[in-house]
Amino acid sequence: TAIVERVAQKTVNATSAFELYVNDKTLLGEFDNGENATLNIIDDNGQLINILVSGLSTLSTINIIDGGANYNVGDSVVVTGGGATNTAEAIISEVFSGFINQINVVAGGAGFKTGSNVNLVGSTANASLVLAIDGVDVSGANSANTFVVDTTRIANYANNECGNFIC
Repeated sequence: TAIVERVAQKTVNATSAFELYVNDKTLLGEFDNGENATLNIIDDNGQLINILVSGLSTLSTINIIDGGANYNVGDSVVVTGGGATNTAEAIISEVFSGFINQINVVAGGAGFKTGSNVNLVGSTANASLVLAIDGVDVSGANSANTFVVDTTRIANYANNECGNFIC
């Protein structure tokens, strides 16, 4: 359990998502990537509203196991596997004797787990690449765990009576 201090909306793989920022001092236990959680919200009338959310993770780094061949700097590759619920995208940033030596993650995807093997398929090269996930960003500093919820907005509602005020 924890208290959510604020919520920020963002787009992950063309899907509307919300980042929930948790107060570390109120955190009891740990949240695992992909875990379901229930948010309890009390509206202005004291009614309890329960919202079910699912946690996601995004890639932050990838270790190259087999560099494949025929790639060029700037080639785009799609990252799949590793238990992902959404694919990620990477750009080749360095090649070594025609083999990939380094890549930069440009879209972290969702649902990846550290230590899982993933596969990349180049969009411009006729080759494939096998990788192991080295890190999943769960720090919250740059890309907090993301929770996709319904886009319904819960806002303050007041049945205003003007009384002595001009309406």
